[in-house]
Amino acid sequence: MTVNKANSVTETDVKVGVLTGTLVEPESSQYGKTVYLIIAGTGPTDRDGNQQSITTDTYKKLAQALSQLNIASYRYDKRRVGESKVDGLKEEK
Repeated sequence: MTVNKANSVTETDVKVGVLTGTLVEPESSQYGKTVYLIIAGTGPTDRDGNQQSITTDTYKKLAQALSQLNIASYRYDKRRVGESKVDGLKEEK
């Protein structure tokens, strides 16, 4: 777990099945129980919105911006990317 004091958010790595992601929660109790799910688009994209050929941190920046509005979010590495890699997993399965 990482606590970012400057932005008053807590970032926690959370594994759901084989998918590993980051839950970003604002410290404020005003955000309630709603969590926005950030789903990556096409291609081998990690939880931050990056691919092998390009680093933009798009989804990470989106999660940080949402937290400034007291909105929690969860973003995850797609299967076979980042920490969601599974040894021996074949794409056809």
